[in-house]
Amino acid sequence: MRGPVCIVTAALLVGAGACRPVEQEGDTQVTLDRPDSNSDLLEAWWLEYESTDLERMASLAQAMAEVLDVEALKDRGAWPDGEQRRFGAAHLDVVDLYAPPDDDGSWKRPDPAKARPVFIATRYRCALDQLARILVHRDQDALYDDAYVTYARTWKGDGDAFLRGEIDDLAWTFDMVATYPGAGEFNEFAEGQIRRLPLPEGKSPGWIGDSYLASRVWLPFPAARENDGIDFAQDYQLEIYVPWEGGDIVHLYGMWRELDTPFGDFEGDLVSRLTVNNLKSWDDQTQALCDEGKP
Repeated sequence: MRGPVCIVTAALLVGAGACRPVEQEGDTQVTLDRPDSNSDLLEAWWLEYESTDLERMASLAQAMAEVLDVEALKDRGAWPDGEQRRFGAAHLDVVDLYAPPDDDGSWKRPDPAKARPVFIATRYRCALDQLARILVHRDQDALYDDAYVTYARTWKGDGDAFLRGEIDDLAWTFDMVATYPGAGEFNEFAEGQIRRLPLPEGKSPGWIGDSYLASRVWLPFPAARENDGIDFAQDYQLEIYVPWEGGDIVHLYGMWRELDTPFGDFEGDLVSRLTVNNLKSWDDQTQALCDEGKP
């Protein structure tokens, strides 16, 4: 298997370079008490996503403000992306993985090291409350109409109460059909979560308000293929949204994916580059939704 590969060079990260190979420490990673790199941040948020230590979760937002050059992100054409560390066994222990409904007994826990990591950081116009409405909305296909053939989301709690600020956690599942260019349709069932977390008290380097959003999505079992053109084995996604001065959102997006297509697999730069570009396009669509006041 190939080691870390630089996807694109952009000098927008402070300290750790976006394209420098990251160090692995066996099957699991050690999360630093004080994250000082993009890899540390994404790892800490993933492993500690459900932590009740709100002071710790606030400190991660502080660390992100120090790791990312948020001012440079104002240039929407110079967004940074690259690779963080790969997952180990411990990273799969914090989410539910299970066999598909039609399993014939052959399903087994996936190898997390086969999921290639990529990240992207962006900044765009949106208010946090408006963004929450977009993220929680059940009819995602009505918002991103070119992204899905079909989409159905089921909340595991009261989404309206989350949007009113009465609760700070919400989970859901969704079942969707999408088309991968040149590979045909595939069906994906996934789990999703969102949390409202506190920002640090005291002096702010630029964030506004008192809270930020963290969300993650993952495949509990491989996506079902409608043909032999695509093999979508693993997908883990983590997104952090911090409200920033000027009415912006600073968005850090990490993904770990195992995917094979007729054009190559996710280890190759062609497929991963296409995916990262699509992540940036998705944020552009999200800003348009914010500008239009949708939903």
